[in-house]
Amino acid sequence: MTARDIIWTAQQGTAIEHVRLVRDDEGLLADGLFVGRSDDLAPFRLHYLLRLTSAWELRAATVRLLPGDADAPGEVSLSVDPTAIWRDSDDTLIPELNGCHEIDISTSAFTKSLPIHRLALAPGESAEISVAHIDVPR
Repeated sequence: MTARDIIWTAQQGTAIEHVRLVRDDEGLLADGLFVGRSDDLAPFRLHYLLRLTSAWELRAATVRLLPGDADAPGEVSLSVDPTAIWRDSDDTLIPELNGCHEIDISTSAFTKSLPIHRLALAPGESAEISVAHIDVPR
């Protein structure tokens, strides 16, 4: 098992994202924490866990808005199979997300990198993608 820590700071506003990326027998586990504040809202904290294959294919995601002064805690847990069929934590199908291979958490630099790793495009190549977008109130 190997681990790598990655940290981003926001170009605008006040925010930091820390991801611990662990490579294990199942592939990759990304354990991320985002702490931020916009000018008009209270600070917020968001935690996520992403299970990826060794080829950077998403298999499961849990995103949790942690409690704070202004934010009510909330959590979403999703899974996606190799054919891009999505289910929630109750194993209910989510057909609106079918065909999406990645998740994009609005505040996360890391989740925006998932299709880059998965597709491994050569310089100058491009691809259209669909993602399951999670908008974080900020």
